[in-house]
Formats: sequence, structure tokens, C-alpha cells
Amino acid sequence: DGAAPASIYGRVKRDAEQAAVGFADRVPTTIVRPPMVFGEGDTSVLKIYRSALRGLHVVPTLRTSRVSLVHAADLAQALVAALRTGERVTPGAPAGQGVYYVAADETPTYGELGRWIGESLGRARVRVVRLPRGVTFAAAAMSEAVGRLKDTPRVLNLDKYREATAGDWTCDAGKARAQLGFAPAPLTDRLAQTALWYRAQGWLPA
Repeated sequence: DGAAPASIYGRVKRDAEQAAVGFADRVPTTIVRPPMVFGEGDTSVLKIYRSALRGLHVVPTLRTSRVSLVHAADLAQALVAALRTGERVTPGAPAGQGVYYVAADETPTYGELGRWIGESLGRARVRVVRLPRGVTFAAAAMSEAVGRLKDTPRVLNLDKYREATAGDWTCDAGKARAQLGFAPAPLTDRLAQTALWYRAQGWLPA
């Protein structure tokens, strides 16, 4: 698919890909595009786990949007396979040549994701709270302003707001499955595996 980034972060990643393509006639190049990455050692998705454990999951928009995810171990296997046998990018090649999306097969809504994480923690019920875009925008703008005043980066900012309200964040890993033998574990298994690691490390209460 043609790249159409919704945020500054996305545009930076697109620019990095274009720079890599510029060297593809001299350096064998394959592009792998993962969605949200999670797993043992990750701290960004840990915040969702902590909230779900308390029985609360906040959705930053009233829209029902679906998301793709990939566990770090599945991503690592895909990267090794792409290095060994992946299609290569060549300058001037058709869009998509040498490019692979890698993701779990399941594409839950963001609300479902919170409930699945809750289930992985043994939480029978997780309350899903949807916020109007205006509320999310105000919170992101305030958080970014505080970050600038304190000269510290903030997890919630206007760039994250643009990503969160852009609609579905899903991708199809069919090409990676067909050409690389990509076979991710079920998403619920990986969520449970991550929950166990968080608890073993004391990042979440047992």
C-alpha cells in the first residue's frame, strides 16, 4: 500500500524508508512494517495492562477502530526470515516490492483489546470508557504544553492524538505468511505470556 502517514512519527518512518531505498542499489534492502509492538520488557503497552488490571480501559475516541499488533518474538522471527529470504527493494520498483507487513492475525477493536488484556490478567470485567475527540484533544494539548515547559517528552501529545483518532490501524500480513513463512502465535496467547512476564518481574502485582 502507498504510505500515507497520519502523524509526524509516521512521516519520519516514511522518510527513513525512502532514504533506505536510495541505497538499495548498493545495499540489499528489505522493509518490514510492524504495527503496535508489545511483549516482555515493553513499557508502553504496560500502561494498558496496569489500567486493565484496575478494571478500566480508556478509548480515546467515540469511534470503533480496529488495531493490529505484533509480539516482539513474532516480529523477530519475521525480521530473520526477511533477512534470509525476503524480497529486496530496487530503485524504481513497483510500490510494495520488498515491503512486508507483519502482525498477528487478530484485529480487535481498541475496546476489545482492553478486555482481552484484562482476561490475560484474570480480570473478569474491564470497563471500557470512550472519550469524545474534543476531550482527548484537550488532554493531549495540555500534556504537550506541560512537557514543553518541563522540557521532558510526554507519552500523550498532539502527535499521539492524531494517531489515536485516525481510524483503523490494521495491516495484512498475508505476503509475509506466503513468502517468509510468517506464522505468529495467537494474540491472546501472546497477551497472556506478556502478562506473566510483567508479574514475574514485579511490574504488575501477582
